[in-house]
Amino acid sequence: MNTPPGCSQDFDNGFDQIPGLTWQPWVGSQWAQRPAERRLLVVGESHYALGTTSEEIARNIETCSKHRSYTREVVSESLVEDDWATPTLRNIPKMLFGAKTLDRLRFWSEVGYYNFVQRQMNGPDGERPTGDDFLDGWPVFLHIVELLQPSFCLFIGVEATNSFWHGLQKAGWEPFWPERRSKVSRTWGRHAVLEVGGKKVELVFVQHAGRYFSWQGWNEHLQREHPALMEWLRDERYAVE
Repeated sequence: MNTPPGCSQDFDNGFDQIPGLTWQPWVGSQWAQRPAERRLLVVGESHYALGTTSEEIARNIETCSKHRSYTREVVSESLVEDDWATPTLRNIPKMLFGAKTLDRLRFWSEVGYYNFVQRQMNGPDGERPTGDDFLDGWPVFLHIVELLQPSFCLFIGVEATNSFWHGLQKAGWEPFWPERRSKVSRTWGRHAVLEVGGKKVELVFVQHAGRYFSWQGWNEHLQREHPALMEWLRDERYAVE
């Protein structure tokens, strides 16, 4: 597949130097033109392989693991073109923009996306990432942040915070724990600030956007706890009534 509309290849040489990075992140074609304080990186959790037999699932996992542009195809097909969706992918724009109509291509041309866990899960068996998967994801994430220089990283899921302290330590950073913010349903939002290259990067963790996810509740959480982000998303007029 050629590079999809709205996606940039400008950072690919840098991605190729990151140990442990299986799939190239989606980077919007206008990312480099964004103001330094208005760069949003959405961090999903993991990819899931499908199939009707264990052999088919194993083949799909092997094929996907060698397919560097897989994440980009998911973003292009689901989040940009709206050809198909999962509850998680459907809920991300709802959480940010409510029920408004989103200019999908323009929005995703200006933001980034990748999945934190760099190993594909067995979907039919209900496999979940392990603690080691999350721990291994932190050095990869920090390399990506150093390369892309986002101002705001929105994690779709809070499980990565369980390994936050040890992940920073593993990557050679000074470890600390993220702080809790307000609670939606049974999940506490989390927040941390990293200093990368002399610039501050906000990390915000919300509930995984799959089953039992209230996009209305988490939209209100972001409005309340992170008004600067929500204000500039409104200012950009990505969505209309």
